[in-house]
Amino acid sequence: MDKRFAEAVDRVHAVPGLVEHTRAALRTARQARKRMARKVMAAAASFVLVVSAGGWLWFTPVSAVSIDAAQPVELKINRFGRVVSAEGTDGLLFSGCEEAVSRLLDELQADADGELYITVTGGDETLAETVFDCAAGRQGVYCDAGSSEEISAAEEAGLPLGKYRMLLALQAIDPSVTAEEVAGLSMKQLREWEASLSEGGQADHTEETGAGKGPGYRGGNGNGEGKQKGKG
Repeated sequence: MDKRFAEAVDRVHAVPGLVEHTRAALRTARQARKRMARKVMAAAASFVLVVSAGGWLWFTPVSAVSIDAAQPVELKINRFGRVVSAEGTDGLLFSGCEEAVSRLLDELQADADGELYITVTGGDETLAETVFDCAAGRQGVYCDAGSSEEISAAEEAGLPLGKYRMLLALQAIDPSVTAEEVAGLSMKQLREWEASLSEGGQADHTEETGAGKGPGYRGGNGNGEGKQKGKG
């Protein structure tokens, strides 16, 4: 056995360059494995980056749909037209904007005492048109588009955008009107209150009189067809 092994080793040594050729082949194979490993790591890193970026894009809202109702609702919409945040309602997360708004209007109109005021913010005209189309033909539903500056001012006043605009309209007639008074009234009441003041009346705006005080909405006609786009 030992003799045969020695003879085999001698034959290997006897072939010129065989050992060096084998070593070179092994080095080439190791280098190829290293290159492959680097490519796999780079591909994995790229995949993680793409997934992370996609997740960031998916969960980042770019527009909002606010509905002034007895229970205010605000939907945050991503660039793909999907609801990524829903305040004041349940069951709409990741729904399409059109589906979500239609379902909300069906529910809120059934319970609404008066009117619904929808505001779209974010500067997405396509989204605004989608929301306006959902509201078209619905009695007492008003649509509008607002700017980010208005939204910030409304938040500072502690009011939804629709009521904030109504506050400004009322204060233009009667500077004594406060945000607290506006906050506790429905949009229909606010519209009636503005109409009363515009006619020169001095109607009390307490709960005792029940004076309607609804927004002086510019562009709505009570059938959901009014559309007024703001700059946002």
